[in-house]
Amino acid sequence: SYVNHRLSRTNGMLLYGNLLAGALGEHKIAVEYFQRLLKVLPNDEVDLPKIYSELGRVYLLMGIYDKAKKYFRIGLH
Repeated sequence: SYVNHRLSRTNGMLLYGNLLAGALGEHKIAVEYFQRLLKVLPNDEVDLPKIYSELGRVYLLMGIYDKAKKYFRIGLH
């Protein structure tokens, strides 16, 4: 019941990218996925800040701190 409730309120786009980067460790594929989302989604997409933050998190996991900081900052604005 709890898992079903949580999944019904979770954004599938973010969940998939998070799974790629976190559980599967496919950092490069996750970066490509999030970059592709940023290209195809409209500029008024409500989840853009979350996508930028997730991209920052992937770069952080990869140890690419300059890019991580860049995308975290974009996600905050």
